Amino acid sequence: MIKNCRKTDYFGQNTSVSIGAPHLSLVLRPGNISGYSITRDTRRTAVIRKRGKMRKAVLYIAMSLDGYIADRNGGVGWLEGDGSDCSHPGTYEAFYKTVDTIILGNKTYRQIAEELSPDKWIYEGKKSYVLTHHPPMSTEEVTFTARPIEDLVRDLKNEKGKDIWICGGASVINQLLESDLIDRICITIIPVILGQGVPLFSEHEKSMKLKLKSVKSYNGMTDLIYEKR
Repeated sequence: MIKNCRKTDYFGQNTSVSIGAPHLSLVLRPGNISGYSITRDTRRTAVIRKRGKMRKAVLYIAMSLDGYIADRNGGVGWLEGDGSDCSHPGTYEAFYKTVDTIILGNKTYRQIAEELSPDKWIYEGKKSYVLTHHPPMSTEEVTFTARPIEDLVRDLKNEKGKDIWICGGASVINQLLESDLIDRICITIIPVILGQGVPLFSEHEKSMKLKLKSVKSYNGMTDLIYEKR
């Protein structure tokens, strides 16, 4: 455990930092270590500060029983229950209150802005980041960015706020899974088999071990919530 950290003179890129034992030190670079942040102040001094609880990056998404998040034409008109309990409120509203930041790929953004809600940005009141290679002018609520998604999410996790919703699409999700940056996975299984479409998961170099936190079924749909082990 890192303790008794003190300010030390900053000599270029690397910094020797006392961590408690009289003759024990580590060479650190300005950035982040688990539970702490390393920065430089105006006197070119390396400072280690203990961070508060880190925000979680949460994948919240629906998929067909056979693993697709859109049909062969990119459509999502099949996102519905079986009609057995239409009065159930579902889990979306409760989840939506836990986030204040949303990450979207450009295709997902355009589908929402041009097809699903063309007259009003559907995530009003939240800060949205849209990943695109050719970012247009940002607005008050939507920031278009060409930053590497891994860098963006790491930085957002270290800021104060509620959790971060990884909204989609599949490319964004799988890049973050490959970088081990998704902390919680919430998947709603829709009672339909599409046969073809856009798969949620692609192949990865490494596996990700999960712990099942909850299961909830309503209107023919099932919510599965997992966290990393």
